[in-house]
Amino acid sequence: MSYTPELVLMALDSENQNRNKTLIAIGESSELQNCIQLIEKAVELLVKIFYRDHQSKDEETLKIVGFRLSNSLTASINLILTGWWYVSVMLFRDILETIFLLYYFEEDRARIDEWRNASRKERLDKFGPPVLRKSLNDRIRQSTGENEHLKGIDKRYQFYCELGVHPTCKGIYSTSNNEGTLTGWCFFNEDYLPKYLMELVNLSGFALDSFVQACGEKNLSLEIKDEVDTRLEEGLKWSKKHPEGTWSEINLD
Repeated sequence: MSYTPELVLMALDSENQNRNKTLIAIGESSELQNCIQLIEKAVELLVKIFYRDHQSKDEETLKIVGFRLSNSLTASINLILTGWWYVSVMLFRDILETIFLLYYFEEDRARIDEWRNASRKERLDKFGPPVLRKSLNDRIRQSTGENEHLKGIDKRYQFYCELGVHPTCKGIYSTSNNEGTLTGWCFFNEDYLPKYLMELVNLSGFALDSFVQACGEKNLSLEIKDEVDTRLEEGLKWSKKHPEGTWSEINLD
């Protein structure tokens, strides 16, 4: 005989109600539909790339990292649809840390094998978040324009930490305010919805770009490369239209 705890039943009921409201809101907004389409396209391309046959252990390692990215992006959409706002931000940071790692692999592919075989201490010393963030920030500072799209990516990391990963007072208030009423449960919020979906559009673009760079563009078929280029170009156009998304309205200072 199966047993489903009452708390789980309550959560499922709330999630279903929130999801229905969210899908109606998305159906009424071409802007939100565009967000979903851009995120879905990035996930679709990630899946296409990592389902290719791998030719080496390093390619297999990149494949499992790609699995993690696509799963986290998909789970983030579900958390947004069902109204688990701060939990989705926790996944946002996980996605971003994976993106940092992939850009680090791109700089030196020998690091893939080193990371795969590292002990916990070696991994933290050589591949911990501070190391990866410093490497990417150095790369952006030293670039002559080709990494322009990466500017501000480290600020996102700090923002996610404050908003949903660490138990900060302002972060908790900012993700639990349901139209003026604080709630400790999942809930639908029409103001939060575009903020979180827009941020996920940006993240999905970084995820796709970092995975492609780590895998090596030369290893992609022309068909997939064309699809990737089109999605990244669309994402850049979208980002220029929404340079700050709408997260700038949330002040955590």
